[in-house]
Amino acid sequence: HKFSLWMSPTKEEEDMRERVKKYYTQCICEFLGSSSRPVVFGSSATGLFSPLSDVDIVVLDAPAYDTDLLFSLAQHFERNSNVLDKSIRVISEARVPLIKFIDKESNLNIDICFGQHATVRTT
Repeated sequence: HKFSLWMSPTKEEEDMRERVKKYYTQCICEFLGSSSRPVVFGSSATGLFSPLSDVDIVVLDAPAYDTDLLFSLAQHFERNSNVLDKSIRVISEARVPLIKFIDKESNLNIDICFGQHATVRTT
């Protein structure tokens, strides 16, 4: 029972996670344009997250393997967002290239990838 209570997010953690999701999806739209479609997937989308779970975001209408765009978006986040200093990394050689960083306010890990439609279908 104590373990399940510890693993369950508090109302404050749920609210913080919602603010973080909204903030970064808005940042993506500001950078890529209002027609971009950032979608949260995984445990944060289903509500089955623990306090230690990351926030996964996919930009559905962006080319899946456009690493130049990933690097550009990462630079935008470094300059214009709540990214914890020195935490941002672009992993361009991965099977699914992505941006990884930590949100300064919440300490949540954020992962962003492009064009991976299957991630949303499997969530």
